[in-house]
Amino acid sequence: MPIRARITNNDNTITGDLYYGVADEVVACTRDLKPFTMQFSLGTLDNDMFSVIINDVELE
Repeated sequence: MPIRARITNNDNTITGDLYYGVADEVVACTRDLKPFTMQFSLGTLDNDMFSVIINDVELE
């Protein structure tokens, strides 16, 4: 299943939700969590001070 990202930027707080997505299929999920790397654009930022929160966890 592809990993999907939903990213929003509000006042230099970037919030993202990463999730597995399928279209119109019923799929059993084993919840087999593994670390992974994913690159995505943060867009244009007004200054160099910002927060990034992914799946409710603030990144440092």
